[in-house]
Amino acid sequence: MKSLLVTGTPEEVAQVQSLVAGLDRAGRDAFGFRAIPAPGADAARLVERAKAIYTQITKGSETELPEPTVELDPSSGALLVSGRTASIAAFEQALAQARLLMPPPRTAKIVPMRAARAADVASKLAPLLASAAPVDPSRSVPAAEIKVIEPTNSLYIVGEAPQIAMIDAFVRDLDI
Repeated sequence: MKSLLVTGTPEEVAQVQSLVAGLDRAGRDAFGFRAIPAPGADAARLVERAKAIYTQITKGSETELPEPTVELDPSSGALLVSGRTASIAAFEQALAQARLLMPPPRTAKIVPMRAARAADVASKLAPLLASAAPVDPSRSVPAAEIKVIEPTNSLYIVGEAPQIAMIDAFVRDLDI
């Protein structure tokens, strides 16, 4: 009797059962499994885009290439991909292309004011940002969000890293 003893939460055990079911079959050499890191990404949106690209890549191929099973491991944030080795390779290609299409993650930064009032600086930032060159002219970038934190005389900025760097530079020039 070949068996595998698994301990863990019900979700972890179900995930292992799903993977074993995909790998425990005749001709298993043609099947594989990959854990693919997906750090800092909206994994659900990334998988959705990768699947759409996968469909385009495999459309009209000489042999039927079934879509691999893709699950998100909530504890590591990794994508667990199982299926035919050729399907996994095609999915990884689609995933690489999907990553190129995903916008960079938005981050946040608190910028304390030294001399100027945060509310005054925030009001002066709006026209400066409107006239600034885009951080990435090849795509539509959502505007950065700037909020005033009155008790600490600070600005709370949410945006992509280049936006935050540009706003931080503007703030340093205005904080006099």
